Amino acid sequence: MLQSTVPRVITTTNATVSSKASAINLSAVSAGDILLTGTGDVSVFGIVSAASVNAKSTAGDVIFGNTVTTSAVGGFTSEVSDATKATQIANVVNVLNGANALVTGNLISTDPSLAAITTQNVGNITITGNIDASVAGNDLALTAGSGAITLTGNVGSSSTAMGNLIATGTGSFLASGTVNAAGVAVTNFATSITFAKAVTASGSLSNDGVTAIAGGTAPV
Repeated sequence: MLQSTVPRVITTTNATVSSKASAINLSAVSAGDILLTGTGDVSVFGIVSAASVNAKSTAGDVIFGNTVTTSAVGGFTSEVSDATKATQIANVVNVLNGANALVTGNLISTDPSLAAITTQNVGNITITGNIDASVAGNDLALTAGSGAITLTGNVGSSSTAMGNLIATGTGSFLASGTVNAAGVAVTNFATSITFAKAVTASGSLSNDGVTAIAGGTAPV
């Protein structure tokens, strides 16, 4: 593990990375287990294909600029410690083989339509902070197999208007905070769909609205 009190950037094109530095900047990674810990921004702008991904910033953002695919039980974990920072995703985070996707802290969608998190089988998707868009109208899609999707914070909490929130799975869905998005579509959950606070669809298009389908029942 690389450690330093001197600010620096680590750049790599294809390596197993276990690093601790003030800033980490990766172009593309194809490796085994990837562990990234920094005090500044942790950025991966290329395609990531790994057994597992665990990225953490104690004072900056964690940024994924392209697709991320994990194949082993470690799954995908991204964490920001600063409440003003966020994990940023611009494309699909694809977590295979029943592993979990965990985002500790805020999550920001940085693409109009490609930002998504997908798990298979019993893999859960958990986001503990707020969910927002970097640019007005950016969507976020969450797809779980039979696992649970749990959103602890608010959706569309900032002044930048959130696009569509799309969630699909056959397990359970829980949004504990308020939801304010252009459209909300939560479908196919056989166990339960729970909105603990107000849900607002603020879009102006004819197909914007709130759709919730649990266990094959009619939309409400």
